[in-house]
Amino acid sequence: MSEATSMSMILALPEELQVEILLCAALRVDEPIKSPHIKADLMKICRYWAALVLSTPKFWSTIVIHTELDSEAIALAIAQALKWKQSLRLVVDTEWSTSPLEARWTPEKDWANIYGWCSMLTPLQSIADYVHTLDVHAFDQLRTSLVLESIGLELVTDLASCRLRADSQPMFGWPASLPVCNRNIALKELTCSKVNPTWKTPFVYASLTRLSLVEIRGGLSYDDFKTIIACAKILEYLELSGTLLSQEDPGIPVVEFFARRVRVFTLGVGWGPASYVPAGLQLPALETFTLRAPSGSLGGDIVALCIDYLQTAAAFVVECKEPDEDWLSGCTLALHQAKCIDVRTIVCPRLERWVTTCAAMPFLSAVVLPADETTVLEALLREKCPAVAIYVPVLRTGYFREATVSGHGQLCYLPDALQNLLCPPHVGERAEDT
Repeated sequence: MSEATSMSMILALPEELQVEILLCAALRVDEPIKSPHIKADLMKICRYWAALVLSTPKFWSTIVIHTELDSEAIALAIAQALKWKQSLRLVVDTEWSTSPLEARWTPEKDWANIYGWCSMLTPLQSIADYVHTLDVHAFDQLRTSLVLESIGLELVTDLASCRLRADSQPMFGWPASLPVCNRNIALKELTCSKVNPTWKTPFVYASLTRLSLVEIRGGLSYDDFKTIIACAKILEYLELSGTLLSQEDPGIPVVEFFARRVRVFTLGVGWGPASYVPAGLQLPALETFTLRAPSGSLGGDIVALCIDYLQTAAAFVVECKEPDEDWLSGCTLALHQAKCIDVRTIVCPRLERWVTTCAAMPFLSAVVLPADETTVLEALLREKCPAVAIYVPVLRTGYFREATVSGHGQLCYLPDALQNLLCPPHVGERAEDT
């Protein structure tokens, strides 16, 4: 089949289907940095596709700013944003592409390029009113300050979600031009990855419903963390992944402090899990507890450290490829109220004893198993827990296969109530209640 024939067949598809296909190609959620280049390439293929891209607002709901963009691409993104007047996600990557290993590289040349590039960003100030979500990848603090000031983020007034990610080296602090420092902004979601949230003003956290602190290893003290929790009175989702809370005097006794409305808690631990568990944190409203860890790093002590969360949670999610069956069984025994257990990330499970433990849980109604090599495990679960619904993900489809005591079921999505419990929606993504 010739290329022209293939293109004719694609163009014969309904317009709505073509738009969905192009959106899948252009809006790379996992790699948003490629989105501008893909959109530009799609618009060059034919005039019809160029018209589709320009006339579909969703193509322009995300604006990606990085050092390889030219003034023409920035001008087009601004024009489309002003045309559609929709809520925008602004992705800013301040990592400069010039490498010190390249020939003729000098710091003076690098900074000259950066200042020149920043001068192209000032027109972005005209779309500040539409920025709803902000993602920033910081290369270093000075460079990030220059870029943020050029874009005019201090003019943003309707920010709901902010994700801050530093490079390989952690940043202790953040530029004052960041819009979260604006007292008039009611921020709903904040993610800090290798960036210490050092803002001392309570209003930054007062409206938060989701907070993620990822790989902040040093610089964030227990007192700072307690202050954040105390200010975030309506917080519902909390994630601490690979985050070490430093305590000045280890001899000080642990004092309980409460996050009374947190329903979802994700804890990511590394080697020596005691260093990652926030001692004294109480979550009386906890519904979903996710435990994330590298293979082989968990032992029996994790059960004692997390006993309060395990005893309270209605759902327990394990994100560890090769967990030790002893501690997994120990965690399961501590689940007094759990209705669901999700172990889909486990590779090559050998969990016969764990299944026996599940059979002793009075409220268990659903189990999500790994996608591969689970036939024996399914049969054992159906035998030991005949009333429990068993879901097995079908790889790369988004669907699940339901296996009950009567055998294999049809492909399906997870029930809404179970999906909301295991994967709570982000800001603006509320799923319907069942």
